[in-house]
Amino acid sequence: MPTATRLSLLRWYYLATPLFWLVGLIWGVNVRVAFLDDFPVGRNVYYLFCFVLGIAMVRAPTYVSRLAFAESAANIGLLILSVAVWYLRMLDWAAGPSVAVRAVTPAELVNFVLTAVVAGVSYRLRGSGTRAGSGASIIS
Repeated sequence: MPTATRLSLLRWYYLATPLFWLVGLIWGVNVRVAFLDDFPVGRNVYYLFCFVLGIAMVRAPTYVSRLAFAESAANIGLLILSVAVWYLRMLDWAAGPSVAVRAVTPAELVNFVLTAVVAGVSYRLRGSGTRAGSGASIIS
């Protein structure tokens, strides 16, 4: 995929954040930040943050890959944390008299896939900026 296409994909992903917010509001499916389902204010702040990142990417295109990679890494980290908390809750429920355990939702899986794709695109975009064989770090 050409670099210009990757840059455009990342910008539009972040600029489309209001559409993700609207889908969540109308249909209750929060695929972008599934780990914040229990915290609607935090989810709205995160959506606002992602949209501001999209605007920053339009105004300062040199930072697109760094911003996208940092946000994706944070998103994956928070998603992993939410799964760990879910697992600990599952252990508590299993130890109790009721064994009703909430499964990982499809929205959480879609969130993971979207975030992984954006992280991969931004990582490869950053890697394309380094010279082959120079020993330069991709994560600089």
